[in-house]
Amino acid sequence: MKKLMILVALFFVAIGVAQNEISYLKLDSSIVYVDNSQGAYFTVTFPGDSIKSSGIENAYIIGDEFVQFLKRDYDRNSYTNKAKPEKEIEVLKAAMIYEVDYLEEEMFNQKLEIKEELFLNDYGKRFHLWSYKIPEVAFKDVENSIEAQRVSNYYFLNCVVNDFISGIMMVSYSNEDVGRKIDKIKKISNSVNVFGGPIDIDGTYAKMEAVEENKALEYVNEAIGFKVEIPKWANIVKSDLDVFWMATMPDINNVKNAVSLSWFKKEAYNNNLEHFNKVFILDKKMGDELNTGTFLMKKELDAADNINGIAYKIQAMFGTSIYDCQYVTFETKTHFVLAKFIATQNTYNLNVEKFHDFVTNIKILD
Repeated sequence: MKKLMILVALFFVAIGVAQNEISYLKLDSSIVYVDNSQGAYFTVTFPGDSIKSSGIENAYIIGDEFVQFLKRDYDRNSYTNKAKPEKEIEVLKAAMIYEVDYLEEEMFNQKLEIKEELFLNDYGKRFHLWSYKIPEVAFKDVENSIEAQRVSNYYFLNCVVNDFISGIMMVSYSNEDVGRKIDKIKKISNSVNVFGGPIDIDGTYAKMEAVEENKALEYVNEAIGFKVEIPKWANIVKSDLDVFWMATMPDINNVKNAVSLSWFKKEAYNNNLEHFNKVFILDKKMGDELNTGTFLMKKELDAADNINGIAYKIQAMFGTSIYDCQYVTFETKTHFVLAKFIATQNTYNLNVEKFHDFVTNIKILD
């Protein structure tokens, strides 16, 4: 059935990116949109088994849904993830106001009836959903016989994704139930994953495929001598797998805690785990350099039973911010391994159990 769409030239900028930075992962019953462009780094999943171009820039037919992906900058002098949620709400609403002004003044020459809602998805990420009904004047040349097939409402699901505001635009037709459409859009919000850096496409595909099939996925490093189950929450970022593996956790107020595993040849540390522990943890004192930051203090923790090294809570300063971290060490036959959890002071307690579970699923290979 042919459906009629009144095309609206949005001022919400569809920022151009290289084609290889936008990709699509096809799972058994869903399509994953991947934006791996600089400063974006997010995925969103839609129910459906097919995707094709709509003929409109950055717009696709996914299953039977029209979806357009929009993206715009925001003023990072006005909002950073150090700010209170009220500031995030301000930049989200400002994006809508900017768009509505353009639509009313340049497109329709009349006021629009805007409906909007701020909500947190099931994982605590904030979204701004706003919509409007297309004014009747836009259909003055449309035949009544196809009225039930015409687009009647536009919906914009906006959220902060690192350096941008992402907008997912969807539509409903005259014969569709608006309430059901909104419920569907909110459900899609639960699939938005924002990564803390460039996305590991292969690792992300393997993880999403395993989650959809309700299977466990392991990262196995036979050369180093360990394996670990990859959690469902893990947003796997691109890493140099010769020396480390890294993932970020779902963001909390756009703050992303990180988990990493780094490994080092034993001979570089006198084949002695105690020496390795001293270099990275035990001999550190306030003011010492810690990677790109400054070491502040440490507190010994109980190491998990499956770990043959030590565990410490570390506090460090990076830039002007204080971070609460955990460092855990263990050894394999050939390497020493350092597991790290990096969090802000406000997010440490919210995510530390995830890290504990991650560490307890590490297995040292024989």
